[in-house]
Amino acid sequence: MYVKDSWTVSHVLQTLRNLAGFRGSGRIELYKEIKFDPWVLCEAIDLHRTFSENEIVTEDIICYQKILKTQDLPKYHSVASFLQHICDQKIVNELNCETEEEEEMKRQILEEKIAGLEHQASADRLEKVETLIAYDQMKHERDNAVRQVNELRDQSTHAILKFSRCDLEQATEHFTDACKVGDTEYGRTYKAIMHGTEVAIKLSSTESLFQQEPGTCPPNLMERLPYMDPEFITTRELTTLSDVYSFGVIILRLLTGMAPLNLSKKVAAELESDNLHRLIDKSAGDWPYKEAKQLAVLGVRCAEMAREKRPDLLNDVWRVVRLLMRKPSSCPYFPPASPEVCVPAPFICPILMEIMKDPQVASDGFTYEGEALRRWFDSGNNRSPMTNLVLPDLKLIPNRVLRSSIHEYLRQQKQQQQQEEGSVT
Repeated sequence: MYVKDSWTVSHVLQTLRNLAGFRGSGRIELYKEIKFDPWVLCEAIDLHRTFSENEIVTEDIICYQKILKTQDLPKYHSVASFLQHICDQKIVNELNCETEEEEEMKRQILEEKIAGLEHQASADRLEKVETLIAYDQMKHERDNAVRQVNELRDQSTHAILKFSRCDLEQATEHFTDACKVGDTEYGRTYKAIMHGTEVAIKLSSTESLFQQEPGTCPPNLMERLPYMDPEFITTRELTTLSDVYSFGVIILRLLTGMAPLNLSKKVAAELESDNLHRLIDKSAGDWPYKEAKQLAVLGVRCAEMAREKRPDLLNDVWRVVRLLMRKPSSCPYFPPASPEVCVPAPFICPILMEIMKDPQVASDGFTYEGEALRRWFDSGNNRSPMTNLVLPDLKLIPNRVLRSSIHEYLRQQKQQQQQEEGSVT
């Protein structure tokens, strides 16, 4: 509806009645809406003033209300209260929507928590099963180790054999020169076979060794002194452990080529700092890594000052020496350029002393080359090549992790060799 600013509101009152659908001459009231959100605010319009005086402009909303009798009064007493009711309903609907969204969000959060708890419970059950399997395996390994220790203890019990002079003469063919190894200041040494084992028999010259004239010294005393048992010097008592001490000094001299005086202390210090390669005698060739270190440890143990700390000649010393008589590994003790040149010890087969192609785990817990261990079994052996104990069974388990590591190591070595050849060319 179009009006002029100079018109009074009463001029268009009838038109407004018709637009509102009011019939008759009932009294109505007009209001101008000032504000709707968040609260309704209306201002009464004076019917006898112009539109400009009532500050009504284009697109203003005009509300009207018919004045009814008391019994006909509606629920809402004014337009303002009706609009306020509409606004309140809108707020209530918004609150209901927000409540539904919050409930949906809470439901989703609860569902996620339940799913997380179910996943955690499943993981806990799996971890429990793995723990039980690991426990059973460790228990089996422990029982196997206890059994092997008991077998070793049974094997270590040995009797001290005694031989008569007649037995010794028969073994050495009456101490003929054919069986003589050499002469020493202590006497003569002969080789013989006793009970199927090759042994050395020493025929001491007690007259020349212990019956020296007063005030005289044995010949070459200063050269012999580093090899003599320190306790023998004070007690004048020779035992098998005195031979162990001399043997230890000889081992260390073979390894290092150094003077025997205080040699055990020097080797022990380098072993502790993992610098044994500094003392290895390079003029003797490339010492095998594993065997050289074992031999150095054995020499230091044999050269202990106190007899009770030295290893037993038969059970300890000879057992290590017998193992070292096998074919040595191809890895030099002191690497020429970088430590990568030396093949890691776990990659070497204890039987072939070569890099394994098909590593297999036996029931003794050690890993061997599959073909070598099968030949070991085919030849009638049912004992461990490492511990010499009877194996619980002859089953083999492929060591796939170790085989993968060996393949990766060989690939890196080949790649490094190609790079070195490329740089040379």
